[in-house]
Amino acid sequence: MIGSSAFGERVRLLTVPLALLVLLPAAVLTASPVRAEPKLSEVERQLAAAGDTMERTTEQYNNARENLKASQTRQTALVGQAAQVKGKLGKYRAQVEAYAALTYRGDQTTLGSILAGGSTQSAMDQLSYLTYLSEQHRGELNALLDAQQQLDAAQLKINRELAEQVRQENVLRAKRSLVVADVARWEALRKKLAPAGSPGGPPPVYTGAAVGRARTVLRFAYAQLGKPYVWGAAGSSSYDCSGLTMAAWAQAGVSMPHSASKQYARFPKVPRGQMKPGDLVFFYSDIHHVGIYIGNGKMIHAPTSGENVKIADIGSVGSFAGAVRPF
Repeated sequence: MIGSSAFGERVRLLTVPLALLVLLPAAVLTASPVRAEPKLSEVERQLAAAGDTMERTTEQYNNARENLKASQTRQTALVGQAAQVKGKLGKYRAQVEAYAALTYRGDQTTLGSILAGGSTQSAMDQLSYLTYLSEQHRGELNALLDAQQQLDAAQLKINRELAEQVRQENVLRAKRSLVVADVARWEALRKKLAPAGSPGGPPPVYTGAAVGRARTVLRFAYAQLGKPYVWGAAGSSSYDCSGLTMAAWAQAGVSMPHSASKQYARFPKVPRGQMKPGDLVFFYSDIHHVGIYIGNGKMIHAPTSGENVKIADIGSVGSFAGAVRPF
């Protein structure tokens, strides 16, 4: 017969695992539930939002990069101007040193130094030189000194400007990295839910009515159909929106900045009802998207991350901001 103490110990040992078995389902139930994958429609919506953020960030970065390039050009020009002023001041410095040597030699006055230095003719020549320097060149010397001060101030200002632009560029690059990761996540989900089909044939050839440079632009743009949108790209295998328009118009000999807002600001504006094929069309109040008008309310553009260069209705993109004609 088992003693009461031994029996109680066995009961205690058996009840521990039984208690654990009772608690285990509760623990499983209280754990974080597995999140179901979002539907394709939600993924498309999130990807569109992330793509819009990407495009805004891209154009902000493009603007910052264009501003930096302009500042670097101004800085180079200032360095050249400063070198010229420095060279001219060097000549005057030699003249001033000669003047100082004549002005004071020991305890003698200028006139005494000149007269003690040689013949009367020599003294007259030296006095004439001092008068020439002090009267005729004084204004030019003062102007050079003023120019040097202005250049020094301009160089200090542009150095600060460049430092701030580099800082902004770094901030935007870091911001872009976060957006890229977000876009990549939604793109991966979209590919999983809706795998891409087999690639189509070669892009169509432009056969519209545009002539001259506009025709050159559109023929090039059509040849880019199907190439992917890539942030900051301007060809030849990928583009962002302003990169495509810049590359297309470069084929016609027109140079423009890699920035939608700066492209809009550079060229003559065209009323919407008077647009012609080849005109650039812009969207959103902050002008962060651009395409090339092809006629009949359509354009060719590099839409956003995860998409390819394509033809689209102007009304399908966003709020129309205006159009320009680069020719």
